[in-house]
Amino acid sequence: MAKANQKVAQLGALKSQINPHFLANALETIQMKAILNGDRDTGEMVGLLGKLLYVKVQQMRFGDKIQYVENLTPGSETMHVIHFCLQPIIENAIIHGLETQVESGLLEVSTVIIEHELLIKVRDNGAGMNEQDLVQLQDRLKQHTDSLSE
Repeated sequence: MAKANQKVAQLGALKSQINPHFLANALETIQMKAILNGDRDTGEMVGLLGKLLYVKVQQMRFGDKIQYVENLTPGSETMHVIHFCLQPIIENAIIHGLETQVESGLLEVSTVIIEHELLIKVRDNGAGMNEQDLVQLQDRLKQHTDSLSE
Protein backbone atom coordinates (compact mmCIF):
# COMPACT_ATOMS: atom_id res chain seq x y z
CA MET A 1 0.00 0.00 0.00
CA ALA A 2 2.83 2.43 0.84
CA LYS A 3 4.48 1.62 -2.49
CA ALA A 4 1.23 2.38 -4.37
CA ASN A 5 0.88 5.71 -2.54
CA GLN A 6 4.48 6.54 -3.45
CA LYS A 7 3.78 5.81 -7.14
CA VAL A 8 0.68 8.00 -7.05
CA ALA A 9 2.69 10.82 -5.46
CA GLN A 10 5.44 10.44 -8.09
CA LEU A 11 2.86 10.57 -10.88
CA GLY A 12 1.33 13.69 -9.35
CA ALA A 13 4.75 15.35 -9.15
CA LEU A 14 5.46 14.46 -12.77
CA LYS A 15 2.11 15.86 -13.91
CA SER A 16 2.74 19.14 -12.09
CA GLN A 17 6.12 19.51 -13.83
CA ILE A 18 4.61 19.47 -17.31
CA ASN A 19 4.93 23.01 -18.57
CA PRO A 20 2.09 23.94 -20.94
CA HIS A 21 4.11 26.89 -22.29
CA PHE A 22 6.97 24.61 -23.30
CA LEU A 23 4.57 22.20 -24.96
CA ALA A 24 2.77 24.93 -26.88
CA ASN A 25 5.99 26.62 -27.99
CA ALA A 26 7.58 23.34 -29.10
CA LEU A 27 4.54 22.33 -31.12
CA GLU A 28 4.22 25.78 -32.67
CA THR A 29 7.88 25.61 -33.75
CA ILE A 30 7.34 22.20 -35.33
CA GLN A 31 4.17 23.42 -37.00
CA MET A 32 5.84 26.49 -38.52
CA LYS A 33 8.80 24.41 -39.73
CA ALA A 34 6.41 22.04 -41.50
CA ILE A 35 4.54 24.93 -43.12
CA LEU A 36 7.77 26.66 -44.20
CA ASN A 37 8.88 23.37 -45.78
CA GLY A 38 5.64 23.25 -47.76
CA ASP A 39 3.98 20.53 -45.70
CA ARG A 40 0.81 22.38 -44.76
CA ASP A 41 -1.10 19.19 -43.88
CA THR A 42 1.48 18.19 -41.27
CA GLY A 43 1.54 21.76 -39.97
CA GLU A 44 -2.21 21.73 -39.50
CA MET A 45 -2.12 18.34 -37.77
CA VAL A 46 0.53 19.58 -35.33
CA GLY A 47 -1.54 22.71 -34.70
CA LEU A 48 -4.62 20.65 -33.87
CA LEU A 49 -2.56 18.40 -31.62
CA GLY A 50 -1.24 21.46 -29.79
CA LYS A 51 -4.73 22.78 -29.13
CA LEU A 52 -5.92 19.42 -27.87
CA LEU A 53 -2.86 18.72 -25.72
CA TYR A 54 -2.83 22.17 -24.09
CA VAL A 55 -6.29 21.68 -22.62
CA LYS A 56 -5.57 18.03 -21.73
CA VAL A 57 -2.36 19.01 -19.89
CA GLN A 58 -4.29 21.57 -17.88
CA GLN A 59 -6.94 18.96 -17.06
CA MET A 60 -4.22 16.55 -15.89
CA ARG A 61 -2.74 19.30 -13.78
CA PHE A 62 -6.01 20.25 -12.09
CA GLY A 63 -7.81 16.88 -12.20
CA ASP A 64 -11.55 17.05 -11.67
CA LYS A 65 -11.27 20.67 -10.55
CA ILE A 66 -11.80 21.92 -14.11
CA GLN A 67 -14.43 20.64 -16.54
CA TYR A 68 -13.79 21.57 -20.19
CA VAL A 69 -16.68 21.83 -22.66
CA GLU A 70 -16.72 22.72 -26.36
CA ASN A 71 -19.90 23.93 -28.07
CA LEU A 72 -18.84 24.35 -31.68
CA THR A 73 -21.17 25.45 -34.44
CA PRO A 74 -21.06 22.89 -37.27
CA GLY A 75 -18.58 24.05 -39.89
CA SER A 76 -16.61 26.27 -37.51
CA GLU A 77 -13.90 23.64 -37.06
CA THR A 78 -12.90 24.07 -40.72
CA MET A 79 -12.51 27.86 -40.54
CA HIS A 80 -9.01 29.32 -40.34
CA VAL A 81 -7.80 31.02 -37.16
CA ILE A 82 -4.39 32.26 -36.08
CA HIS A 83 -2.52 29.34 -34.53
CA PHE A 84 -2.40 29.30 -30.74
CA CYS A 85 -4.39 32.54 -30.46
CA LEU A 86 -6.73 30.89 -27.96
CA GLN A 87 -3.99 29.57 -25.69
CA PRO A 88 -3.38 32.81 -23.74
CA ILE A 89 -7.12 33.41 -23.38
CA ILE A 90 -7.76 29.90 -22.09
CA GLU A 91 -4.68 30.12 -19.88
CA ASN A 92 -5.95 33.39 -18.36
CA ALA A 93 -9.36 31.81 -17.73
CA ILE A 94 -7.67 28.97 -15.88
CA ILE A 95 -5.07 30.97 -13.94
CA HIS A 96 -7.12 34.05 -13.07
CA GLY A 97 -10.59 32.55 -13.00
CA LEU A 98 -10.48 28.90 -12.01
CA GLU A 99 -7.15 28.06 -10.37
CA THR A 100 -7.90 29.78 -7.06
CA GLN A 101 -11.42 28.40 -6.75
CA VAL A 102 -12.08 25.78 -4.13
CA GLU A 103 -15.04 24.24 -5.92
CA SER A 104 -15.00 22.68 -9.39
CA GLY A 105 -14.82 25.08 -12.32
CA LEU A 106 -16.18 25.12 -15.84
CA LEU A 107 -14.25 26.27 -18.90
CA GLU A 108 -16.32 26.52 -22.07
CA VAL A 109 -15.21 27.32 -25.61
CA SER A 110 -18.02 27.97 -28.06
CA THR A 111 -18.22 29.21 -31.63
CA VAL A 112 -20.80 31.00 -33.75
CA ILE A 113 -20.58 31.85 -37.45
CA ILE A 114 -22.04 35.26 -38.31
CA GLU A 115 -21.93 36.33 -41.98
CA HIS A 116 -18.83 34.23 -42.78
CA GLU A 117 -17.02 35.45 -39.67
CA LEU A 118 -16.14 33.20 -36.76
CA LEU A 119 -16.93 34.37 -33.24
CA ILE A 120 -15.11 32.38 -30.55
CA LYS A 121 -16.25 32.71 -26.95
CA VAL A 122 -14.21 31.54 -23.96
CA ARG A 123 -16.22 31.49 -20.75
CA ASP A 124 -15.51 30.31 -17.23
CA ASN A 125 -17.41 30.33 -13.95
CA GLY A 126 -14.40 31.53 -11.98
CA ALA A 127 -13.62 34.40 -9.70
CA GLY A 128 -14.26 37.16 -12.22
CA MET A 129 -13.14 40.71 -11.50
CA ASN A 130 -14.50 43.61 -9.54
CA GLU A 131 -16.23 46.53 -11.24
CA GLN A 132 -13.27 48.92 -10.86
CA ASP A 133 -10.80 46.49 -12.50
CA LEU A 134 -13.29 45.85 -15.31
CA VAL A 135 -13.69 49.58 -16.04
CA GLN A 136 -9.89 50.06 -16.03
CA LEU A 137 -9.45 47.16 -18.44
CA GLN A 138 -12.15 48.48 -20.75
CA ASP A 139 -10.50 51.93 -20.73
CA ARG A 140 -7.09 50.46 -21.62
CA LEU A 141 -8.62 48.44 -24.45
CA LYS A 142 -10.46 51.51 -25.76
CA GLN A 143 -7.26 53.59 -25.70
CA HIS A 144 -5.42 50.85 -27.57
CA THR A 145 -8.21 50.57 -30.16
CA ASP A 146 -8.33 54.35 -30.60
CA SER A 147 -4.56 54.52 -31.18
CA LEU A 148 -4.82 51.80 -33.86
CA SER A 149 -7.46 53.72 -35.80
CA GLU A 150 -5.45 56.94 -35.94
